[in-house]
Amino acid sequence: GLTYEQARGWGWLVVLHPDDRKMCIARWREAVQTGKLYEIEYRFRRADGIYRWHLGRALPIHNAEQHIVAWVGSDTDIDDQKRAEEELSVRFCQQAVVAEFGQYALRGMDLQDLFEEALLQVSQILEVEISSIAEILDDGTIKVYSRTMKGVSYQIVEDWHQSQAGYTLALKETVIVNDFCIEKRFSAPSDIISKHNIVGSVSVLIQG
Repeated sequence: GLTYEQARGWGWLVVLHPDDRKMCIARWREAVQTGKLYEIEYRFRRADGIYRWHLGRALPIHNAEQHIVAWVGSDTDIDDQKRAEEELSVRFCQQAVVAEFGQYALRGMDLQDLFEEALLQVSQILEVEISSIAEILDDGTIKVYSRTMKGVSYQIVEDWHQSQAGYTLALKETVIVNDFCIEKRFSAPSDIISKHNIVGSVSVLIQG
């Protein structure tokens, strides 16, 4: 938390997510110049370091000459609602991918070709730059097929149980990561995150 002195003026920007600051300032300046409703969705950092989505609104107060003399605003935590909306959207896209995946499987495609086609569908439907499928092998390792702008590659990973793949397998449900910078449930792949500038991800368990 911040004291009143720390938060006054633009001091409160220190707890606003860096990616939201420019938009926040621009929206506020526009509202002040036009006198219209100020409304924005942005992320604030709690005392424990977790960012949560908020809905900010402010209305101008006019005097008798219709000059703005003050602004009255509110700030509402909508993080649970945002996460529910994101999960619903992800599940909708997931169903579309799984349906497409099933069609290719019925055609008797080779497993590797099937995975590569599935990665293409995931990238296109979810509009993401990088996607991957982790196949659990008989020896306990996983074979990770990854698709980026450069094409498809794969690697064998031995120590994967503390990764997002391992967490998803243990949980047996969809796992959504909104911000890798504050992710504490499992070990994040720092090399891939930094190389591709990845902010978040979604992992889904495919049984077969």
